[in-house]
Amino acid sequence: MRAWSIRLLGDAQKLPAAFATAAERLAATEPDAEVRAQFAATARRLPAEQALALVGALLRRDADAADPCIPLLCWWTLEAHCAQNRDAVLAALAWDSVLVKQHILPRLMRRFASTEARADLLTCARLLDAAPSAEHRELLMSGFEEAFKGRALPALPEEMAKSLAQHGLASPHLRVRLREPEAVTAALKTVADDTAKPDERLLCVRLFGEVKLPESVPTLLRLATSTQPAELRKAALNSLLLYNDGPIGETIARAYTALPADVQPAAQTLLTSRSAWSVAFLHLIETNAVPRTALAPTIVKMLREHENAVVADLAKRILAAPAPRPQVRVEIERLRRVIASAPGDPYKGEPLFLQRCAACHTLFQKGGHIGPDLTAYQREDLGTLLPSIVDPSAEIREGFATQVVSTSDDRMLSGFPVDQDATTIVLRGLDGQNISIPRRDIRDIRAAPASLMPDGILAGMSDQELRDFFAYLRIPQPITR
Repeated sequence: MRAWSIRLLGDAQKLPAAFATAAERLAATEPDAEVRAQFAATARRLPAEQALALVGALLRRDADAADPCIPLLCWWTLEAHCAQNRDAVLAALAWDSVLVKQHILPRLMRRFASTEARADLLTCARLLDAAPSAEHRELLMSGFEEAFKGRALPALPEEMAKSLAQHGLASPHLRVRLREPEAVTAALKTVADDTAKPDERLLCVRLFGEVKLPESVPTLLRLATSTQPAELRKAALNSLLLYNDGPIGETIARAYTALPADVQPAAQTLLTSRSAWSVAFLHLIETNAVPRTALAPTIVKMLREHENAVVADLAKRILAAPAPRPQVRVEIERLRRVIASAPGDPYKGEPLFLQRCAACHTLFQKGGHIGPDLTAYQREDLGTLLPSIVDPSAEIREGFATQVVSTSDDRMLSGFPVDQDATTIVLRGLDGQNISIPRRDIRDIRAAPASLMPDGILAGMSDQELRDFFAYLRIPQPITR
């Protein structure tokens, strides 16, 4: 019976309703998880009434909460019917199911909230009101807040606002997104409080980069130019990208040379994001206050090809065009000979890696997260490793291609996409910070041919330093001291 049932499920669109009902009963009692997964996969191809009844039966099995496939297959079917059959989707929920609580409720709330459509926000309110416990409402709200991570909260329907108030669900951060004056004041106080918990300060700083509140600018500027930890200062500079106040660029340009080296890339991102600020930054380079070598090739190219003629002309006069690509094959063969000529010392190579690569790349939990994690990379294979170092723009790893985005508020931003959905794209720039951009604000987006990784990473190393560097880079496991 089971094999016959599965074969028929392969032609799900032709199933009679009676068979679909039998499938629903089988799904509820079938002891074999692999067979239940086949039922879950088939549900996506059934008509709404039959599909949601079948998924409803599967959702009631707590044992499947830990299954790697069944919860996501159930969500795949539910999500497909959210637009046209929302009432049936809500009716299929088994509120007390562990599977529903762990895998479905946050996703369902995020799905409806992320569209910002009135009908979907009203559905969010219905979910909150129908939730049988505070635990369920907290799970729903985790999905709701996730939907607006990186972007401002829209005006909420009265029913949604009432539901939040009735259940006391508006967290301090959500209340800032709702622009409640008391919550905004409290968040600004946290940003300015040196004794506040670092994680909470960082969350509040980032919040003002997602919700445009001009009153936050003076506080963010003070933090960016203070002596506070670098992570806070970089986050403040990143949040200031949202604002177009003239004093921002002037203040950061004056402070640039005094900023720590690990904060300067975030200041570069800010100063090259708007035309007037780019001019101020280019004048710093012109007077040699900032070395020309401090700019990544992608930034140089963006400035030289800027849509603002004043910026482009100034950049072309001050910044030389990127040098022609080196004789890659010749350089790779030279490096092969050097590496093979004598052993290297990975202990001496580690500080070279940390100095030249760790700002962007992680190796064995050490380093940054701008570029790919190198731990699982084919590091032993010089045929793969050397070309990617000598000529990083020749073949850019999938997911790390630089995008240049122009926005309706006259910003130019560059980075590679780390997250995106129907409403928002998130770029990670050379400074390692994430920039959330609502799609409605994007005027133009184009791929940049250059890698974020600059050429010349190995420049200036002696032959022995090269051997030490590659000895460390190619080790199969972390070194111990």
